[in-house]
Amino acid sequence: MILVSGSPGLQSIPAWIGSAHGAGSSGGSGHEQSIIGLATAGDPNAEDQIFARQIGDRLDGALEKLSLRQRAVFALRHYEDRSLAEIAEILGLDVGTVKVHLFRATEKLREDLHDLYFRDRGKK
Repeated sequence: MILVSGSPGLQSIPAWIGSAHGAGSSGGSGHEQSIIGLATAGDPNAEDQIFARQIGDRLDGALEKLSLRQRAVFALRHYEDRSLAEIAEILGLDVGTVKVHLFRATEKLREDLHDLYFRDRGKK
């Protein structure tokens, strides 16, 4: 079983944001863009590094709240870029079950991390 421990590297954040921010969003909050910019910045300043660490800590905490199976499915999909069929084979599950675990994990993470993306909305 895969356990996710430690913060994902800055290189992992952009792919996850795109998936977690997901459908139903029109445009961006501006804050989301700063997270993506930070994650891909070559030499972030001290404030950006602190901000990235805080995001990593929040993501770690949210991942810890997932069931082991949800966490494993999420990690295989978003950190190891495995297909749904590969995940099903690795974990001995049906593809439909993998889809359900991935959906539930993503929904829980969206709920837990919602304020990271929508904090600045309405201030413009």
